[in-house]
Amino acid sequence: MATVWALFPRVPLGVSPAILREVQAARAQGCGWLDQVPVHCESGQLQLVAANPAEVLAAEALPDSLGLGEREAIALCQSRGWSFVTNDRRARNYCREVGVAVMDLAGPPRALWTTGVRPKKFVRGLLQRMAEAEGIVFKNQAAIFQRSTR
Repeated sequence: MATVWALFPRVPLGVSPAILREVQAARAQGCGWLDQVPVHCESGQLQLVAANPAEVLAAEALPDSLGLGEREAIALCQSRGWSFVTNDRRARNYCREVGVAVMDLAGPPRALWTTGVRPKKFVRGLLQRMAEAEGIVFKNQAAIFQRSTR
């Protein structure tokens, strides 16, 4: 996770309680690559962000097609003007529909090499480790490593 802080050095990173519970459940099922998330929360490096009453009500009003963690996190992001990172297509599409800034899971790996935080070789290895550990497969890896035409 140190790479994440190198990519976003001045941006506080946080998780909602529902997301943390999902992380803990995944760890209990053997996703050891998530072991550092609670450690970072305990140290304060990763902020545990609780919803206020209005955000709780807003989360409950979001579509049931979204998971509890996504609903809570999206409500926080919507209320506070934050960005949301997800690998869930429905959550990403919903955020785009309602104007919540969203980055899909391919965004941070792409940003790692385009900003010079890490070389392409490192990012390729990271994607391979993500695929091996979590089964996350980036359908269009070529787009992650494509030079911007802007």
